[in-house]
Amino acid sequence: MRSDKEIIEDLQSRVLAYEPLFQSLFYSLPQEIKGHAIKIIEQNFSAFDGGTTNEESLKKLKAAKVIASRVSGAKL
Repeated sequence: MRSDKEIIEDLQSRVLAYEPLFQSLFYSLPQEIKGHAIKIIEQNFSAFDGGTTNEESLKKLKAAKVIASRVSGAKL
């Protein structure tokens, strides 16, 4: 059985891999599809904003927006 430290290190490595993978895939899309995807991303975050009241959840949402902005190029 893996230790908590090994599990955390595995998750951190996955996170480091996912961002450049998603960013590469996103930037490979045609501009029309990217524009549509950004609209959907904005709508989803807007819905999260409206339904989130917990302070800890709001912090995580803010951090998620930063990552989504970096990956998509959108200003969220």
